[in-house]
Amino acid sequence: MSILEQFANGDIHPHERARNNDPEYRSICQELEGLKEKLFHSLGEADKKMFEEFLEIQLDESNLHDISTFIHGYRLGALMTMEVFTYNNEL
Repeated sequence: MSILEQFANGDIHPHERARNNDPEYRSICQELEGLKEKLFHSLGEADKKMFEEFLEIQLDESNLHDISTFIHGYRLGALMTMEVFTYNNEL
């Protein structure tokens, strides 16, 4: 596994504090959890199982998307840094 993938997977933990300390993020998470609980309790047993499967697959998709987006952004930032050092004599 590449170091960027480890970084994006949270094995290096760069983003934990930022998300946990953001009041808007916490508020949205609480609202989402409340709605999820209400929906879950309104479903029949077969629908509950399908809903849980949906949430697991959605989480997997979201994680893969986040990793891809993070790596792309990190690479873009590295390229921008290289450009700054390459053309620093033009300023």
